[in-house]
Amino acid sequence: MAVEGGVPTRLGAGDSLAVDPRQGDLIVQVNERERPRLVRLPVSRGSPQDISVRSEFHLTRGPLAPNAVSKDGQIVLSAPGVDSWHWGVAVLDSHTGKVERVPVQAADLIRPGWTADGSIVSPSKPVRRAALWRYRPVAVGK
Repeated sequence: MAVEGGVPTRLGAGDSLAVDPRQGDLIVQVNERERPRLVRLPVSRGSPQDISVRSEFHLTRGPLAPNAVSKDGQIVLSAPGVDSWHWGVAVLDSHTGKVERVPVQAADLIRPGWTADGSIVSPSKPVRRAALWRYRPVAVGK
């Protein structure tokens, strides 16, 4: 919708979004039943284009930060690892689909984004105390 007003226009479905600062395209996260996925929605109102993710990491259903897309098109995401309980941070190359995990301390990092100087910033939930429990069935009569 124009700043001056007018009729709102539906662009597409999604659960969160960030703006690609290069062209103004929208990077939209769609949380589908099977798995979350990312699409590029061109400002020229073209068709949504899937953004491939080629990684052992999967997308979380947590929302994208408004500043999730860098000046060169890299997308920073929350990414649970295969070797950790915590949500870490990963950078997705939107051209190749390659994902690189960013090494961080043990904490849950949510909604990471880019700063103006190209650094990554994210709110975190530090782990202060944790316990691991194992439950086993008890044999009856013993």
